[in-house]
Amino acid sequence: MQAKYLAGYNFSNGGLGEMTIEINYDNDTAIVTVTGNIDTYGGVELSEKFIEITDNPRIKNSKLDLKGVKQINSAGIGKILKFYKHFENKKGSFEIIHVSDKVMELFQEINLHKIINISK
Repeated sequence: MQAKYLAGYNFSNGGLGEMTIEINYDNDTAIVTVTGNIDTYGGVELSEKFIEITDNPRIKNSKLDLKGVKQINSAGIGKILKFYKHFENKKGSFEIIHVSDKVMELFQEINLHKIINISK
């Protein structure tokens, strides 16, 4: 099953900038590719897409591709943790891939890499 969703926003009122979300499905795995910065505004949109994925009973695993993300704030991290928890509860897998050095440094500072499988 292949599906693609592109979402974007552009706020000038304090957000980190524009963000797009692309979702592809490969059998029981959802691959979510985010480009741009994940902030409070983008976190809401990301959360909505995560809910669509978690509502699909055929999806057991997910990969979150952050190769296009340079910044993420606490709201975005919270959404990612909730998404991760869903797959942990389903005994599925969740990993974050293609993380930039700056985002990896943040994840290491908060010890997220000790909870979730994260790779550059």
